[in-house]
Amino acid sequence: MRTVHVRHPAVLLAGICTALLLPERAAAQPEPPVVIGRQLELFSEILNENRPLFVRTPYGYESGDEHYPVLYLLDGNAHFHHTTGTADYLAYSGRTPELIIVAIRNTDRNRDLTPPSTQQSDIEDYPTHGGADNFLRFISDELMPWVNRQYRTRSHSTLVGHSFGGLFALHALVTRPDVFDAYIAISPGLQWDDQRLVTQAAKMFEDTPELMADLYMTVGNEGGALLGGVRKLAGVLDEYAPRGLRWAFRLMEEESHVSVALRSTRQGLEAVFDGWNLHDVLATFDRGGLAAIDDHYTRSSARFGYDRATPASAVLTLVFQLIQADRLEEAASVHLRDPETHPPSSIALAELADAYADRNDRARARGYYTMALRANPGNERASRKLLDMGVDVSALIPEFVIAPAAL
Repeated sequence: MRTVHVRHPAVLLAGICTALLLPERAAAQPEPPVVIGRQLELFSEILNENRPLFVRTPYGYESGDEHYPVLYLLDGNAHFHHTTGTADYLAYSGRTPELIIVAIRNTDRNRDLTPPSTQQSDIEDYPTHGGADNFLRFISDELMPWVNRQYRTRSHSTLVGHSFGGLFALHALVTRPDVFDAYIAISPGLQWDDQRLVTQAAKMFEDTPELMADLYMTVGNEGGALLGGVRKLAGVLDEYAPRGLRWAFRLMEEESHVSVALRSTRQGLEAVFDGWNLHDVLATFDRGGLAAIDDHYTRSSARFGYDRATPASAVLTLVFQLIQADRLEEAASVHLRDPETHPPSSIALAELADAYADRNDRARARGYYTMALRANPGNERASRKLLDMGVDVSALIPEFVIAPAAL
């Protein structure tokens, strides 16, 4: 395989609004562009052609050393922009990890995304069809190794495809389940070859006792053989899904064949990375204590190619929920369980002190306000509360002061 050639340095969104509102200033001092990805070209010996790509790395990638799961996106021209925005916001809100996104742009879509067909109508309407196996070999043998060399990747990979791309994603799952860990098949064209892939899937699933993978499949307000094929495959999964295959099917009647892609991508990523973070930390704690929370993150992290301990944010969420439930002793025990590894939060300590003050337990309130101030001498709230109690705060803190903005 030859070297990658960069055709353009970046895929850019220009500062159009600023230029329109302030044309003279913009001309004199152009605003910096918003960069959403890089446009690259990779030569494939398997396909004997240059393949254009869009690649998106997470914010801060260049200055950090973190490794990331990879999302491979079919029909890259159509879906790159909305997929990167969706993935970024889901990661920002804690629903998923941050992702490297590799969008594969089309050269001959009908050739690459369809398996061979025996149906005369398919042959006549799509004369170049039938190259899905070759295209999958390009992804597995050339593109993925190159991505793993060029970027800091983790072992987990997701394939997202819409329409013929959804057909290809399911074809990859059925014929090469070792290539990807997760699949999002959006309104997949299962009418192809008289729904032959549904029959193949039934046999493959029935013969496969265990398969650790995720599949999220949707369909819009379709009709005919496409909808029929999707419903049949959902029935096959309901009866024959191997152990370990987490799957879901959603009929989105309010979405068209085109509009279904946006919502399916968001919900699909949420489904694939379900368990990345706990949605109800307190309920898990009540079922099995901190050990249950730690166990959840150990198992989910391994599934997604990580080795991470329970994040401090999850513990802090639990502390605040316990305080709100007036379970103050438990909140204190959880928050102070490992101060060397997880230094206590000044804000949480002040919240705990407030709660004890509401109980008229001045001794404990004073103690936690003191801890809050020592954790961050810039905590003005804790300082004020202690002054109200008649405490000389100057004796509690060092000479330097941390600004409140550092909290």
